[in-house]
Amino acid sequence: MELKKNIVDKLKFEIYRIDNFVNKLIKKNKQAGLIRLLIFFLTIILFFVVYSIWGTLHSVVTLAMGFIIFGIATQVHNNLTYGLKRITYWKNFKVEQLARAQLDWNNIPFIHEHKINYEHNFSSDLNITGEKSLMHLIDQTVSDDGSRILKSYLTNEKPELQDLIEKQELIRELLPLQNFRNKLLLNIKLSSKNILNSQKLLNSFKSDNNEIKIKKILNILFVLYFLNIVLVLGSIFFHWPSFWSISLLAYIAINWFNIKYISDLYEKVEEVEKDLGVYYNIFNYLENYNYGSNKKLKGFCNVFTNKNTPSLYFKKLKNLDYAFSVQKNDIFVLIFNLIFPWAFFWGFKFEKIKNEIAAHLPVWIQKWNELEAYISLANFAYLNQNYTFPEFTNENCFSAENISHPLLPDDVKISNNFSSSIGEISIITGSNMSGKSTFLKTLGINIALAYAGAPVNAAKMNLNLYRLFTCINITDSLIDGISFFYAEVRRLKKLLDNLKKDNQLPVFYLVDEIFKGTNNVERLIGSKNLILYLSSKNGIGVISTHDLELIKLTDESNKIINYHFREEIRDNKMYFDYKLKQGGSPTTNALKIMILGGLPINE
Repeated sequence: MELKKNIVDKLKFEIYRIDNFVNKLIKKNKQAGLIRLLIFFLTIILFFVVYSIWGTLHSVVTLAMGFIIFGIATQVHNNLTYGLKRITYWKNFKVEQLARAQLDWNNIPFIHEHKINYEHNFSSDLNITGEKSLMHLIDQTVSDDGSRILKSYLTNEKPELQDLIEKQELIRELLPLQNFRNKLLLNIKLSSKNILNSQKLLNSFKSDNNEIKIKKILNILFVLYFLNIVLVLGSIFFHWPSFWSISLLAYIAINWFNIKYISDLYEKVEEVEKDLGVYYNIFNYLENYNYGSNKKLKGFCNVFTNKNTPSLYFKKLKNLDYAFSVQKNDIFVLIFNLIFPWAFFWGFKFEKIKNEIAAHLPVWIQKWNELEAYISLANFAYLNQNYTFPEFTNENCFSAENISHPLLPDDVKISNNFSSSIGEISIITGSNMSGKSTFLKTLGINIALAYAGAPVNAAKMNLNLYRLFTCINITDSLIDGISFFYAEVRRLKKLLDNLKKDNQLPVFYLVDEIFKGTNNVERLIGSKNLILYLSSKNGIGVISTHDLELIKLTDESNKIINYHFREEIRDNKMYFDYKLKQGGSPTTNALKIMILGGLPINE
């Protein structure tokens, strides 16, 4: 808790300092704007005064000097405006960070909305997606693809040990690199106002085979070009007939009839440069960053630092832009293309460079999208330094010390200890509102975090690799004609199917209020049979129930263990400590709640 308080206090102080700086910058920006306007009007006034006294020459010099000073003032004003924009983004970022640390949902942006998948083994039950979810809390990605990758990490159904170790190591390296993480996010937000759509960019680089067509035309034009030179020189020095006029006509005709391949190349170059320019600040930063001893991060980002660096292609595009800029002027177009196949030459260059970029761009973007996801997880670790990275073991057991729910505020969350082994089923009983469902979700969401490579909300957590499965938030469907009970049966059947699969990974399953959709007699029979069946399978189970009869199953199997949550009634009020205790629940509270609610109940 002390670590979290330090982070919160630090963020509040940083926001306070930035606010003071922003206020000063706003004043300077207003002053610079007024000075700029004043210089403009003074220049105009001085021009007419000097013209009326000393004539044209002095007035032109005055005007030129005035515009130079005005240009300098404009540059200063623009720099201040950009600085204000940058520092405003920085402040908003810090406010957002504070909101994430304090679970202030109203100030945490909810940008990437993912459809809830009710068929997934656990995501819909554990608040992985949606508003006020784990994704809402963690997701700092600026692209849809980056957000989808982050979601895939948090909904990992098939964890692999080497993959988890690599994820953890990279997140551990990123955790202290606050400036690296923040500058990347700041650069991309300054470059683009919208959510990045990498697919649009990739589509603009799809090959249309124009390179081959333009190359063929260019080769013909070069032959005619050199032929023109030879024939012109021959006509001048050796008095050859004017054959050059025929070759020149052919040269012009081929240019004219094939102009469709290059007519809009200037616009294409500008569009590609603009779209790619959004990523320039990111790729350039990753290319030139001093990774030092951060070997994992350096290896991860090596696609930006090898010989085919992004900046190399950015420079080539910039040179193309300069070359194509002459296309704006009709006179230059005529002259340049008459004496040299200018447009087709640079058109071929563009298509060649575009195809070269197309070969590297998917890799660059994929790496950046993955890095976005890792940055989000590393930031989550930074804001929650009281959390710990779990340890993965080869032992067939699970243990957690002081485990809590990361989506609960610090001032209300209660931690618990819990351990279990393969084949064991923990039956949790307890009164209504005592904390059974929350505890199941606490276990599940922390396991999901562990399999994303992230730290967990626990003092210590040891676990093997499991296939996580939940049956918690069951809903019926009026549209599909599915009752609540049948929906629950289908979900539990899916659990059995997972347990029957030929898979080395055991299933870690969480079932809340088993068979709550049917009557108590059949519920008890069904629950007993299912629990005993599950205890013989390759898994770890935690099942909550109101049926106190189920605690007697410990007499039939030594793999079944009882736990419970308890409440107290003091001064006609319910009090819960939300602490997990050994054994079956000794109390019930349904009738007590009815009485406290004012219903006519006679015990």
